[in-house]
Amino acid sequence: MLRTPHLPQLAWWLFCLTLLLMPLPLGGNRSWILLIVVPGLAATWALLLASHDSRQQLGRAIRLAGIPLACLAGIALLQSVQSLALPASWLATISTGLGQVWQGQPGGSLSLDRFNTQLYATLTLCYASAFIFIQYFALQSARLIKRLMLALVLAGIFQAVVGIYLYSVNADYTLFHFALHHVRTLGTFTYHNHYAFYLVMALCLGLGLIMAEPAAQQGGGWKHHLNKLLAFVESRKMLLRLGLIVVVIALVLTKSRMGNAAFFTALLASMALYLFLVKPRNKNLLWLVASVVVIDIVVLGSWVGLDKVAERIGNTALSKDSATLSAMIRGQENSPEWPRDESVEARLLPADYAVNIIKDYPLTGTGAGSFYTIFPTYKPATVNHFYDHAHNDYVELLTDHGFIGISLFAALVLCVIARTIAVLRHRKSALAKGLAFSTTMACCAALLHSLVDFNLQVPTNAMLFTCILGLGWSAGFIERPARQL
Repeated sequence: MLRTPHLPQLAWWLFCLTLLLMPLPLGGNRSWILLIVVPGLAATWALLLASHDSRQQLGRAIRLAGIPLACLAGIALLQSVQSLALPASWLATISTGLGQVWQGQPGGSLSLDRFNTQLYATLTLCYASAFIFIQYFALQSARLIKRLMLALVLAGIFQAVVGIYLYSVNADYTLFHFALHHVRTLGTFTYHNHYAFYLVMALCLGLGLIMAEPAAQQGGGWKHHLNKLLAFVESRKMLLRLGLIVVVIALVLTKSRMGNAAFFTALLASMALYLFLVKPRNKNLLWLVASVVVIDIVVLGSWVGLDKVAERIGNTALSKDSATLSAMIRGQENSPEWPRDESVEARLLPADYAVNIIKDYPLTGTGAGSFYTIFPTYKPATVNHFYDHAHNDYVELLTDHGFIGISLFAALVLCVIARTIAVLRHRKSALAKGLAFSTTMACCAALLHSLVDFNLQVPTNAMLFTCILGLGWSAGFIERPARQL
């Protein structure tokens, strides 16, 4: 029987490599991303299952994450059932929409696009695997969790550097038959709002990582404060802060209205929650977050173009009559020929039209990944544009998974948020509080951004968000003695 301490570390490296590779090919927003994710995670499972000790720790990790894993398992089960062949009489009983679709046929399925639904089910199992691995690594060592956070932050910094460079040279090229025009920062993504979401998640992790460092002792004279300042300038915190500044610059240059608004709103809301729950408060931490707001908004924003984001918001009409009602096909928004900013109403059009889908398929939806298949039959005949997504994650979750599915998604996020609030209120560990803060902030930003975009339909962003949820859940037991678990 294999008993080696190197297997967990090797599994950690393989898991990190899988996460870091996901956004590289077109932001990972293609079905062939499974060629990266599935082999990477399967190999990670193989390494961990090869050792008796690792198998025991995996069992503990699964037990500790029972509630969120039950939600993820429920989602995967729903998606699997959606792709099964069922009698037409059963389908007609479930919803009137299914009865009409399969009328006159002996059988059918809950999903109107079984192939895509099966892909989504596979991805959900991958997300669940990532959640389990994070709990496992948290049981192994707090250092592995810190390194995982750092790896994800470095991935965000890499994306920021690539995005700024390609934007600065006004790059224009074709990759995998896809035209990319870097008239704003995109990194390796094809759509600036997806890129902005990825950067925001990296910023949340970066701030949590800074919080995870033990607080310095208070008090002392001016020499003591000067020494602390010099030590900070030479510390890893300063290097991390500089990296986060680069990420903020890239975020501003995306000119993503909701991306920037979600980041700063989530930062302020999470900090307010931290001040309300955590006592005694870390004054150094308060100054750090204040510097993020002041420097990033006032200095960096005015330097690199936060005014351009404000201008986009100001130019965003509230009526569809003042803007071009155009389909937001991935990547085409970055074309130099793209017209003025779409109106708020134009952005919400597909979500408005999709309400009737929800009425016809209320319980189980039309199948994960089936929006672009069913939507053409519900949009008005006067609308000639192609919509592959609803540009509203809540609406698309309802159309694809029904009320059963969205209830499972909501339960997953809410149970993690409840866990992070409890950690902020009761736990003393700096790492636990850092994980809880970054998760709370990421959830706030993601929930806001989901109002006008479909980031959770993108495998890279969905995986990153799931990993952050996993980190937040692990905050409840990380650095605790084994007897208290």
